[in-house]
Amino acid sequence: MVNSRYNILSNLKDKTYDLLIIGGGVIGATIAMKTARVGISTLLVEKHDFSFGSSSRTSKMLTGGFNDMTANNFISTVFKVRERNNIINKSSASPFGILYPIYFSGGTNANSGLIRNELKANIYDLMSIFGKTKKHKSHSRNSVLETLPDLNNNDVIGATEFFEGKIDDSRYVLELLLKAKEYGADIINYAEVKVFDYNEKQINKTILSDKINGKIYEISAKKILVAAGAWGDSIVSMLPKSNFTDKVKYVKATNFIVDSDIIHINKSVVLPKIKDRPNVFLTKWKDMTIIGPVVKKYTGNLDCIYSTSDEIEYLLDIYNTYFGSIVNKNHIVTSQSGMMTVNPMDMKIHSHPIYDLFMVEGGNFTMSSHLAIKTLLKMYGKPYKWFSVKKFMNNRIDKAVDWVLNKDTVKFLIDYFGSVDMVLRLNEFCKNDSSLLVSVGLDNRIPRGLIKYFVEVEYAMHLDDIMMRRLRFILTENDCGTLLAEHIAQEMGLILGWDSKKVEYEIKRYRTEIKRNRVSLY
Repeated sequence: MVNSRYNILSNLKDKTYDLLIIGGGVIGATIAMKTARVGISTLLVEKHDFSFGSSSRTSKMLTGGFNDMTANNFISTVFKVRERNNIINKSSASPFGILYPIYFSGGTNANSGLIRNELKANIYDLMSIFGKTKKHKSHSRNSVLETLPDLNNNDVIGATEFFEGKIDDSRYVLELLLKAKEYGADIINYAEVKVFDYNEKQINKTILSDKINGKIYEISAKKILVAAGAWGDSIVSMLPKSNFTDKVKYVKATNFIVDSDIIHINKSVVLPKIKDRPNVFLTKWKDMTIIGPVVKKYTGNLDCIYSTSDEIEYLLDIYNTYFGSIVNKNHIVTSQSGMMTVNPMDMKIHSHPIYDLFMVEGGNFTMSSHLAIKTLLKMYGKPYKWFSVKKFMNNRIDKAVDWVLNKDTVKFLIDYFGSVDMVLRLNEFCKNDSSLLVSVGLDNRIPRGLIKYFVEVEYAMHLDDIMMRRLRFILTENDCGTLLAEHIAQEMGLILGWDSKKVEYEIKRYRTEIKRNRVSLY
């Protein structure tokens, strides 16, 4: 099984795929799952790890856009709420409450802000009537200060608590890809498209470089879809007449992460807008709080996007304006930066004037399924094919399961990853080898089998693939999992045949990623 990735690569010369998808983020993964489900032979390639880019660097929210809802964008809010409910249902994502504090704005009617927000929240509830999110709650001033004891409270008169969905973005993408695999799709990470072999009428081959073994491969595909987000333009530019007009605009979004014990908030919070400043969220996620985003233009290397000192200072200033518990750079565990669309409703599907090649742009997690269907309708038509109400992430445990994993391990893994399916797959994976049940290092949460599973089933090729996008320990551990990383590197070495120099390189590589994500703090 360890060679399954390489088996796919070695068999490329003998296959012609119906569809080649370039890009292993949420949009590409969603489309791969849908096409494979209806029998379209699909190959998805990603030049880094799956969900390497923006799809692992979100605020972890599925939002219908309550805080941005106005009379002018009412229809788009209805749309986003519907799609949010769809994703929550299919992925078993957990709804969570967000407090929107209301401040005294002056004038004779001190409660006007509360009244407006109450009306807005009631309308939002109606939009969510068939979803799994709760109805909004109204909070008095005292209730707000009890929930947010460190809030600077001079002008707070109350709050509205609205409900959205919470998701582990990278896990969601991986589950989509594993479901696509189950339906028959081939998926390959660390496979970079280098060039297209084409003539005046068609693309004959797509030339691929495997970044793990350095070999070159050729792909034959009837249709090609570029779903690489902000990277898409650099790929289609390899072909003539690919200067598509009316492209989506992307900006850089940065968040930072602190241990929730440092700041005294008992719920997620959205801070009110000031002029044209985007909303800043304090999102409780696992044992951490994600604070952000700050957005700005970015024209640098898309493969190396990290926070800057001014971005972190901006977010710290906003936090410390509203809260009395002072947070400084020493409290920050790490930061994350990625590209996002200026407007999540800005979605474009371009078709090449000569070749059977398409490029999809825009969207976000909330709108991913809608954008996938919209793209497939343009490529193939037949709308009935693309709709499905089936869950692809299960949240129920069959009592008849023959567990070999420790009960405490099962509980931790399900709570942590939010995927019963993943834990069931891991349990089957470990049934015939009791050595896989032994803990990695001294961490009782992580069995050896989990590392082997990440490598052989999910194609983790580097230590940071596990630490950053599977375990997420760069975000959830105060030390970014540095000590455990050394043990995991040793385990990966045994599976992938690394020598001692390669193991040390992988440890240094991960430590470098930690430093790069924290560079703005020094």
